[in-house]
Amino acid sequence: MRNNPKVGIFFLGKYTNAIGPPKSMQDLADLLSHDFDVERGNNLKLAKHDGESLVSPHDNRRTSLLFRLKSRLKQSSICYNAVIFWHVVKFNCEVFYFAFKYPSAKIIITHSSLIYSSFFPNPERVIYIRRGNSEIRQFSRLESPSFVKRMANNSFVKYSKIKKVYLVDNGKLPYDYSVIPNFFDANNFDVCFSTTRKIALSYIGTWCERKGASLYLKLVTQVKNNDSFIADVYGVLGNDDLLNDELLNNQDINYRGLVSKPSSYMHVGDIFISFSSLEGLQRSLVESMLTGCIVIGLERPDTLSLVECPGVFIFKNDNNLMENVASVLQALSEMAVEERQNLGLTCRDFASNVFSKSSVLSSWKKVLNA
Repeated sequence: MRNNPKVGIFFLGKYTNAIGPPKSMQDLADLLSHDFDVERGNNLKLAKHDGESLVSPHDNRRTSLLFRLKSRLKQSSICYNAVIFWHVVKFNCEVFYFAFKYPSAKIIITHSSLIYSSFFPNPERVIYIRRGNSEIRQFSRLESPSFVKRMANNSFVKYSKIKKVYLVDNGKLPYDYSVIPNFFDANNFDVCFSTTRKIALSYIGTWCERKGASLYLKLVTQVKNNDSFIADVYGVLGNDDLLNDELLNNQDINYRGLVSKPSSYMHVGDIFISFSSLEGLQRSLVESMLTGCIVIGLERPDTLSLVECPGVFIFKNDNNLMENVASVLQALSEMAVEERQNLGLTCRDFASNVFSKSSVLSSWKKVLNA
């Protein structure tokens, strides 16, 4: 019988490899299992690490009508809120059951959807991982399209004693918080070298405005006359039909669809494009660094946390963005192949140290044992 402290890890919604947070919570559970008695929520227990069905570019084109139907259903307030309500209820039932069953166990969640109750035993043992780099607060009616999400969040903020964890430093906030990044095992990421292949400009993630899809399209147009580059997009289509059509009909972009490990298709010295407007710590960014990719990113808390890495280039999202990025890309394309690859390897070394098992586990031990 294990005598290690009990920890429950819970995630709201269906497990999927298409987005980062579920995988990050699964990795966290694996990491903490070395020193704690970890119990996972049912969706993490049932997660299929390698068995999830993937979406090819051909399938996405073939089923574009299905994507449009799903988009319409999501835009239906009644349907969307009904689905969210079901997930919120399941999540709260699991967390409350665990909390009463193990009144001294620590609880880790990553959604602000835990309904407030004065009967919740010892709420100070709950640890909330804030994945968006913003203050935890109440939502107004105009901020969230989901009535259920808004109400759940506004109930959650009443838990004043819950501990907060951010993935990167967010400066001064009206409450105390710890900074613990996600854990990444560098041994799971191979490095591949090529002296003949063109330099890939890679976009990874759901194809949507928040992830910087329209900015990526502008960048591809900006550098299309430079024969040194190819443009690769990995991920599922979003809900914007016009944006989807721009991608699928663009002859200068290779749309790869959803693949299980996009970073495995990248080579040392390739370039990861991070134009997201909001990220906690972009998982695909770190995975690309561990593969030996250089990073071009917008100024955000997570990219700024990497500013000391020579292979990470950060830009303000202003009127000169495309011109400034194109200038750096031109300089990178003119580098000797070995020099550019060495720059990519500095990214791998940097990420290997910052997101290592020993570093992240040590930080979590301090929080969980406090």
